[in-house]
Amino acid sequence: ILLKVIDSPVLKNRINIKISYTDYRKNCDIIKKYIKMGYQIALEIDETFDNDLDNLVLFNYVIVHEKYDYSDYIIENADLIETNLIII
Repeated sequence: ILLKVIDSPVLKNRINIKISYTDYRKNCDIIKKYIKMGYQIALEIDETFDNDLDNLVLFNYVIVHEKYDYSDYIIENADLIETNLIII
């Protein structure tokens, strides 16, 4: 229902939908479809992250928690991801 509400070019560019890495892995094809449709997605990395940096380039923002072991790996490879990292 939320996607129908923001289904306009103006709103799609101004609103980011936050999803977890777990949800991304479960719904990968659907999420990629929405990205192609112009929706802005922010990915919050969680404990299920499998060190696959390739998929991170799809997202406008990648939210990284310093408490997880993977955070150093992502930060060190930020130039490969080429997206906005948010470190919390």
